[in-house]
Amino acid sequence: MGAYRLLVPLSWGAASRLDGVRLEHGRPEPTGFFVESEAEGAAAIVVTQARIPVHLRIEDYVRGQCAYEGWGVCAVDWIEVDGAARLVVMARREESVRRIVAFVDHARVFQHSATAAATDWERLDGALWCSAVSFELAVPTGKRKFEPTTAYPMLGGSVELPRTWACDVRFESSDLVALDANLDVEGWRGFVRVEARRVVLPLRENELLAIVDHELTAAGIRPALSKPAVMWRPDVDVLGVFSSAVNLFGDVGEAWYGFAFAEGVQWSVVVLSRSMEADRQGCMRMRGAFELAVMTLKPRSGADE
Repeated sequence: MGAYRLLVPLSWGAASRLDGVRLEHGRPEPTGFFVESEAEGAAAIVVTQARIPVHLRIEDYVRGQCAYEGWGVCAVDWIEVDGAARLVVMARREESVRRIVAFVDHARVFQHSATAAATDWERLDGALWCSAVSFELAVPTGKRKFEPTTAYPMLGGSVELPRTWACDVRFESSDLVALDANLDVEGWRGFVRVEARRVVLPLRENELLAIVDHELTAAGIRPALSKPAVMWRPDVDVLGVFSSAVNLFGDVGEAWYGFAFAEGVQWSVVVLSRSMEADRQGCMRMRGAFELAVMTLKPRSGADE
């Protein structure tokens, strides 16, 4: 598992064997190292993989690794390679530039990380980008999930959540189904609500946000007025994704909102957790559950396997 192919400039050196490497949960471990020369600070490409035991957003994972290694993220984007989405992160550290192109396959995050001096980046950019988009697994599984999931039927469709989340249907009628899920691992870590409602026409984003705000306020949770839109991956069809700070019973929290419409059903996914500063792991798992729910709403096109 993990064999890959990629293009590298012919004159570059390569290490085909990395002694003493052990793959551990959550740690990006190198499986390939390619350098322009033996000079100190020479441009390099490092291929890594990391096994992740719980569902996270790949963007949060890569951002966290950059911060841990002292890189400042300056741009994030998504591209499609052979019909599959890949995350692109640009970062800087002192006088160096780094570009990470990452994707998920069967509970592993694969990263193509290219680094060069800022003064050399323009000269090497084309070759490094060609290498990044050529990077592919020899035997990909096509699975984008990190952990086992459960599909819950809702108004003729369904939604999936990680099995580590305790889920139950809170309300069900012929026109509305509401599903609640909690992550209670070493204390409360997060909450998910998914609603499927039959409507004639899709509601506007401001109307959907107002409905959610009313429900949260009634539960004693006060969301911030500002709810900036979140850049979303191109392989998932959504009406909109938004984030907001919330007063979570006196604690600083975070909320994410996602909306979709398909075949006469209005879908709403709302998640809550403590802030990233207060509970990093809980917040990352909350965002991961949110992403999974939005990606697997059905009836949908291009459903994940």
